[in-house]
Amino acid sequence: MMSVYGPDFAEVYSKFGYSEFSARVAELLPKVLARLHVKPREILDMPCGEGTFAVAMAKKGYRMSGVDRSAGMLTLARRKAREAHVPVRFIKRDVRSLRFREEFDLVTSWYDSLNYLLRPNDLVSAFAGAFRALRPGGVFLFDMNTPGTLSKGWQRHPSFVEVDARNAFVIHRSTWNARSRVATLKVTCFVGRDGRWSRFDELHRERAYPLVAIRACLRRVGFAELACWGSIRQMTPPRRGGRKYWIAVQRPVGSGGPSPRFAERPSGRKGQ
Repeated sequence: MMSVYGPDFAEVYSKFGYSEFSARVAELLPKVLARLHVKPREILDMPCGEGTFAVAMAKKGYRMSGVDRSAGMLTLARRKAREAHVPVRFIKRDVRSLRFREEFDLVTSWYDSLNYLLRPNDLVSAFAGAFRALRPGGVFLFDMNTPGTLSKGWQRHPSFVEVDARNAFVIHRSTWNARSRVATLKVTCFVGRDGRWSRFDELHRERAYPLVAIRACLRRVGFAELACWGSIRQMTPPRRGGRKYWIAVQRPVGSGGPSPRFAERPSGRKGQ
């Protein structure tokens, strides 16, 4: 059975450019927070991957926590925090079953991680967990791939070389299922160590959620929308054919927890 963000791929992810997205977001975020008039002290990143974003924000003085279901990613994240000499709390946890209660001023989720949740109810569970984790007035910031990105953008080059380095070679191959609205990315990695090469494969699936469906899920758990952009750098509205949605929502001041229907529940399936 193919893994998703197993320990071997976690190493490839960390070393060969996959984490550059999170680093760019960390650079841009202070300007975004100023635009939203948000001054967080404590931030939760869900999922945090190998820690690039969390460590970068900790260096800026924020109190950071990160959750991820991948043990391999968390091992790298903890190592990265130690090497940077910054305190970051990393916890192994599925984003659909978060246990935090009003601990954070800001919750973030980057790099289309929420598209990995293939059922709408799972997406609602993740949103409800973010809602519970926030203090009243706190903000949830996240990005998601648009349906156009998954159904057309990924298929424009259905097979390509992502990494071609001296000791690593990675191929991406993608397909699209219009009926299920799910894009599948098969990642084949060849890694050289001590003169020997090994191969491993990963299978990544992302569901395309139209913006109207994302907004409906957010409303169900009680969030109020602050902004929706097609570009986080320019902070401009989504446009037809855009690659991503960047969404900022707020837990209203004076609100209780999410509806009892969305109380924390154990998850039988793992999601990023």
